[in-house]
Amino acid sequence: MQQLKRGVVVALAAAGLLSACGGGGGGSDSGSTPTPTPSPSVKTLSGTAATGAPIVGTLTIKDATGKLKDVVIAADGSYNIDVSDMTAPLILRAKGTVAGRTVTLYSAAMSADLNKTVNVTPFTDLILANVAGGLAEALFNGAGSKKLTDADLARQQQILRDRLLPVLKKLGLADSIDLLHTVFKADKTGLDAALDILKVDIDPDTLVATIRNTLTGDTVKDDVSSQTDTGALPEPLGDLTQSQKDLVELQAAFKNYVALFNQGDTPSVREQLAALIADDYLDNGDRKQDVLNALAKGDQLGANFDLLSVDVAKAKYCFRYSIDDHKSTEPGSNSNCALKALDGKWRLAGNGRLVEISVGSFAYWFPARNTVSNGVSVGIRDAHNLARYAVATGPGFPDGGVALVNNAPSNDWYKFENQAYGYDILDSGFGLDLGKVVKGGVYTVTLYAEKGAPQPLAVYQEKLDVAPLPDDIVKLIPALRFPSITSPKSVSDVSGASFTLSWTLPSRSKTRWAQVLAGMEDFYVFYGDEGRTVTSKRFDRVSAKPVMTGTAWVQVVDKDGRHFGTTQELTGGAVNNQLSRSAKPAGVLAVGANRAAP
Repeated sequence: MQQLKRGVVVALAAAGLLSACGGGGGGSDSGSTPTPTPSPSVKTLSGTAATGAPIVGTLTIKDATGKLKDVVIAADGSYNIDVSDMTAPLILRAKGTVAGRTVTLYSAAMSADLNKTVNVTPFTDLILANVAGGLAEALFNGAGSKKLTDADLARQQQILRDRLLPVLKKLGLADSIDLLHTVFKADKTGLDAALDILKVDIDPDTLVATIRNTLTGDTVKDDVSSQTDTGALPEPLGDLTQSQKDLVELQAAFKNYVALFNQGDTPSVREQLAALIADDYLDNGDRKQDVLNALAKGDQLGANFDLLSVDVAKAKYCFRYSIDDHKSTEPGSNSNCALKALDGKWRLAGNGRLVEISVGSFAYWFPARNTVSNGVSVGIRDAHNLARYAVATGPGFPDGGVALVNNAPSNDWYKFENQAYGYDILDSGFGLDLGKVVKGGVYTVTLYAEKGAPQPLAVYQEKLDVAPLPDDIVKLIPALRFPSITSPKSVSDVSGASFTLSWTLPSRSKTRWAQVLAGMEDFYVFYGDEGRTVTSKRFDRVSAKPVMTGTAWVQVVDKDGRHFGTTQELTGGAVNNQLSRSAKPAGVLAVGANRAAP
């Protein structure tokens, strides 16, 4: 799901782009030119690990005996590794990030592939999944490489090539292109352009992959557990070479922009950026001046982007990129859109939305109350108070939808109407039919200037990436899924010069953020959208005054992307109202918005 962030303006600035640099960008050879052969006594593998942008991370190889060896993937996505002491067949795993999002992809090499090129891409991962009849990781985690044959790989590659061929041909690629072994660079040309335009998403529950053409919206399904489905993508109308040229220009412009942005806030940078942002820029309510003002935050941006969607008629490209927020301990990601103007220059345009919206699967545990709330959160951030009222509808929501309001001018975030601030999860207690909530369900948010307004200001839709677990599973033993806060327990624990927040981490989960509100002091740390396996954080206080009230929060994300948060009221102080006035609404917690203490 799309992640909301307090530092969104900063991240959005990344898409303000310099003028197009022509059709350059370092073309690549998409033929099957072999990698130069090393000495016969040395056996190597080399290739590119990319999704349309380079994978930043590590390549691990597992051989037929179970032996492992790894190498750091270069910044351009290339790798080279000595496998002289390994026994084929080999399974390759590329694990890391692309544009700030975690990815894990697989590929394979047979004996005949040694001293040649073997790539790791979404295409190779899908080929291996079809060989496995399930997720490709099963081959890596088990003794799967022993079952690999040249014939199986060749057959599944041919089936996938046939599925993609109507688009590959329009991109100028050969009918016989080798999706496993073709030499290419992650530079938006050749095979890399196909990887950018054709997105692969495998549902781990149904084992059905969806291949989507981002230029046209066309899709084709591939049931990896079936050996009989052979459907292909429709042939796009018109020539795709212009879109390929646009990608090259956009990448070159983006890299130039990032180099400029990362210099920091100076009059010269502001002046140059102003020329690269459309005057009518609008992104989640933020305007052109907001982007310029965000320079002062000091964040750093990644130079590569991953394509999300394209409006070919408007030459509007939306993409994801990485952001290293200086207030966070891990890089994250954000997205924006750019338009190619009539003068041939790329300018930051924004997504055209008045507010920022995300829908998430979220559960919250209050140990002191012995209660659990489990359901769906709707996060709406209106940084400029452009609207005051919204109605959300979708699978499992009550007939007529649910209302959300923002009546506090100093607050950016909406809450469900008639619910306590900080407790804006829609669960069964507030009319949610959890049995109707499904993965991929589409939720519609209708925005109004105020309650009772006759006409809406805008209508937006968001997709739920993962459905909540059933109530009985979540509530049976909360400690199995929620973090347990072990310290602090009382206000005296946070009254000294410093204190440590500690918690237990549930199995197969990672910590996303942790927070303590100690009196009027707010301590907060964000560990990135993907989370980290940390279980404690030390905070230093500014004030020396004794703390009278306190509350601690920790949120984790499980392997499927569901969010589980725990609230613990600190004992021994005055009557604590902080549970109902948490600095972060639950919807924010579900989608990970505020990265710094408000």
